[in-house]
Amino acid sequence: MIACLSQIRNTGSPSVYNTKRGALLEETYTLFRALANGLKQEDARKAFLAGEIIQKGTYRTRESFWATIYHRYLSVCPEWIIPALCEASKHGQNSTEFLSLT
Repeated sequence: MIACLSQIRNTGSPSVYNTKRGALLEETYTLFRALANGLKQEDARKAFLAGEIIQKGTYRTRESFWATIYHRYLSVCPEWIIPALCEASKHGQNSTEFLSLT
């Protein structure tokens, strides 16, 4: 599992990633709430890009957000990351449980 995390963990110097905008907290929260409420993982990308999960202005914006979120949370070890973030999202977007995992 540690080897999996090393593939996605940020190792560079602090950056915009650590801000609300850089971390895509709202978008990540909204996606994992949808998954927690029964959205199938295989349908998540299509719904995200179609604007059914987030209503950002352009398809390119949603595509960029999806690529970032997918890389951070879905591309490596989804068998434990997805359930953990779905459960944490039940506590709220600004909860310690959710923020500590994002």
